Amino acid sequence: SCRVLRCQCQTAWRVWEIIVIWGIHSSDIPGYAERLAPFLMNFAEKSHSRTTAVQLLDAIMAKDMQVYVADNFKAVCLTSVHPDHIEINCCAGEDRTEWQDELEAHIAEWARFMGKKRVIMIARPGWQKWARGKGYTPAHVELIRDL
Repeated sequence: SCRVLRCQCQTAWRVWEIIVIWGIHSSDIPGYAERLAPFLMNFAEKSHSRTTAVQLLDAIMAKDMQVYVADNFKAVCLTSVHPDHIEINCCAGEDRTEWQDELEAHIAEWARFMGKKRVIMIARPGWQKWARGKGYTPAHVELIRDL
């Protein structure tokens, strides 16, 4: 199991909060199920019926997806490993500007450690401006038409 630490550094003129990014091993998922459930349901809801919360949980338990958490569940991110890249499949949380840089840096560092050539992020349009600033380039546009 993981421990979440929070540190606050203060100078005379500014307070910095350090965001802790941590992973949950698949064997520890049952202990965090209550905390993860709202995120998994949110991811499923935003998937346009391509997945369910149960399917996401099954993929995590089968080690096909990994779970990263910012602080004490301020955000949750699901990733998957592919032959030449790590994919950020789902990511959501509150106060995104407080954790997005640290989370992306952590995943990029892990991808380099794994010998991957790139990180591919599946994201909603609101992430695009920030992602471009991190060196991401748009590759596809998803278009959905409800019938």
